Amino acid sequence: MLNFIKKLNFIGKTSVNIITVFIIQVLIVSLGLATNIAIARLFGKPVLGMYSYFMSLTGFILLFVYPGFSNSISKIVASSPSYYYDLNKKALISSLLLSLVVIPLSYLMTSYLGLNPALNYFYAFVIVYIILSLPYHNSIQTLRGFEKFTFASFFDLLNRIFVVITLLILFLSGASVYSVFMAVNIALMISILFQKHYVKNYLRKHIKIKNPLAISFKKLFTESSLFFFVGLSTIGIYAVDRLSIKYVLDFSSLGLYEAYSNVVNIIRLSAYVLPFVLIPMATKTKYQIKKSFLKIMLLLLPFALIVGILSYYVVPLLFGAQFKIPLNYPLPWLMVISASSLVIFSYFNSILLGENMFSKSLLSMTIIDAVLSMVVNFILNIYFLNRFGIIGAPIATIIVLWAKIIINVSFLKHVRHRISKKA
Repeated sequence: MLNFIKKLNFIGKTSVNIITVFIIQVLIVSLGLATNIAIARLFGKPVLGMYSYFMSLTGFILLFVYPGFSNSISKIVASSPSYYYDLNKKALISSLLLSLVVIPLSYLMTSYLGLNPALNYFYAFVIVYIILSLPYHNSIQTLRGFEKFTFASFFDLLNRIFVVITLLILFLSGASVYSVFMAVNIALMISILFQKHYVKNYLRKHIKIKNPLAISFKKLFTESSLFFFVGLSTIGIYAVDRLSIKYVLDFSSLGLYEAYSNVVNIIRLSAYVLPFVLIPMATKTKYQIKKSFLKIMLLLLPFALIVGILSYYVVPLLFGAQFKIPLNYPLPWLMVISASSLVIFSYFNSILLGENMFSKSLLSMTIIDAVLSMVVNFILNIYFLNRFGIIGAPIATIIVLWAKIIINVSFLKHVRHRISKKA
């Protein structure tokens, strides 16, 4: 399949990377769907909500423990591979030190707000997952920097496979609800072993770094600061709604939201693929925005329409009768609009970040973007959830995303105009 895609002469290198990663991401989403179906079927709607909360919480914590390193590592390695060894070492040291502060603070905050489930050792599972994620993400971003997008995505796929297998083994062994959180940690541990072996062999065979360069902690954090706020923006869109649902409603409502989100995620995965490929590639290529955007929309609109219609029937079929909702209930359609808006935002934001080096104006724009995702999004979620129930979450997200799209497009046009005038 991959060789066939590479032989298509009428598409460029970027398109090949996007198509390949997209195919792998479809498989990842499918396995994520299988995991959530298994949790819903084996343990019920509230436990699916707890799992959704676990993944959202760890995503937030990782953002502060691994602040912007995800994209800065791949971008620095792409431009200068000689930084690889020292870059990875200092990123890991920094993350471990930050975790000593961030993890206790997150525990105190979530306990005070009454967000954590009444399960013994729940936060122990959170801590283990955070620590294991650090070397895992380091290797993934290194592969992206060397433009090994397929293999970087493949390890995410491998991790999902291990989650499903481990979950089923633990359940058949008679494990309780704790098997859900044990499975994700055991799977991550196994994935790291496979990942480290591959990266080590790949570097030895294909990358010859004769004169390794050192990078200062100051430069690492400076390069990462922009991506930290981008990450804040991203995790705000992906997780604020879930945490807000738990805060205003309950785990059962969050389980329902997660089930429909799983089906709609087949649209949202495009929003993951675009920055995964475009940020490193845009450092070397200037994209024709309108032409590429029209191609994306031609694929996105009919696809979103199909997903919206099918979700009313597919979710109860896969997750069980307890997840069935009336056809006149607009939750799936609002989530489809939200997911499509995220893809549009991701496209413009990826090009903007890939084309432009760090600057005060770009950082300011990114901070505004992050405030929209975190603060404004949270306020709107709380307001609309209290007023309309669970459908308030996608309504809030749609409003925030279109505000972000307008800001990103305006800034991108401004930067390109300024560069063209200087030229």
